[in-house]
Amino acid sequence: MPFQKLGISFIRDRQQNPQRLLLKIDGQDSLVQMPRGALLFDEMGLGETIQGIGSILATPRLPGQGGALLVVHAALAGQMMAEITLHSNLTVLHYTGIGRHSLPQSVDSFSYDSKGHSFRKLSSLALTEAHKQQQEGQRSKRRRVSQASAAAAAAVLLPAFGSLAEQFRHLLLKYDVVMMSAADAELESRYMAEDRRSSSRAGSSAAAAAAGSYMQSPLLKIEFTQLIVDECQQLGSPNSALCRLLRAVKAQQRLLMSGTPFPAGREAALLKSVLQLLFSGTAGQPAAAAGTSAAAAAAAAAAAPLQPGWIGRLVDRAMQCRNITAASEAQQALKQVLAVLMIRRTRDEVAAEHYTIPPQRHSVVEVAQRHCDAFMTRQLQKTARQ
Repeated sequence: MPFQKLGISFIRDRQQNPQRLLLKIDGQDSLVQMPRGALLFDEMGLGETIQGIGSILATPRLPGQGGALLVVHAALAGQMMAEITLHSNLTVLHYTGIGRHSLPQSVDSFSYDSKGHSFRKLSSLALTEAHKQQQEGQRSKRRRVSQASAAAAAAVLLPAFGSLAEQFRHLLLKYDVVMMSAADAELESRYMAEDRRSSSRAGSSAAAAAAGSYMQSPLLKIEFTQLIVDECQQLGSPNSALCRLLRAVKAQQRLLMSGTPFPAGREAALLKSVLQLLFSGTAGQPAAAAGTSAAAAAAAAAAAPLQPGWIGRLVDRAMQCRNITAASEAQQALKQVLAVLMIRRTRDEVAAEHYTIPPQRHSVVEVAQRHCDAFMTRQLQKTARQ
């Protein structure tokens, strides 16, 4: 439909031609480079999925670059894959995470060490060895694994993990779209090289150093063409595991979509998460003065460098600051940012422009109790296996 084409054009324009804004932040003028990304917040039922697929099709993929990383709600994964298959010829992989996804037979044949141990077997061996040595030397009240035992476990497990992660990286590069549920992405955050908390629990600096070089998700080893987050209100707080992982993902462009209003009382935290993700990476830094007006160039030259996390502090000040003057200044700057990055249309607005929207249809399908029981049994068995 025409309004959907307009939405795709808006997304592509924000991704290809990021603007510069002269914002007043902390009492100082700053010329800020907007990120290569957009916020699509159309009302539910206006075809956000179609517009997201359209943006993928309109984005060229360079050699050696990954396709689009699409993060969706777990309940919508099947529907999203069906929509992509129906409306395009894109190849899609539903990736469930390095700890749960099964490699194809042709690839899995290489996931063994010289002794014929599979990765899962190596994991079991390493953890058993660590537990055994922990029990033998429980002198500390905290019962931490000693440095020697942790290093020994790491020497067995981590090289195999690194080999497996590299195989997954090659697998993900083969597809136009890598789709992942938010729940699986949150679990994948355990494999972030910069996240030392899991390594510190092992009580070994040597193990932590080894983990930094091996235990990294394949998602962090690929530069994706796009990062698309559907129903972005599921991001949670800015410090959530999901947010930390997605901010670490390298992507040329970012698109965050939602047709659901943010829950009452959580607007500030969710808006902060959304904008921090959109501005993550190199985006949001002070813009160079080249190609700007004389006034803007002078303002940029006089502007102080923005401190990391400035967009989060701007949201906090705009929505929670009690100082009326500071809050008003921050609100004005935030409005400028959202006016550039966000597009939102309601069904009434679209109807007023004489675009015909098909009426919603509600169908109730009766299902026998035995079918419900059988389905739930299969789901429980699947969860237990995973």
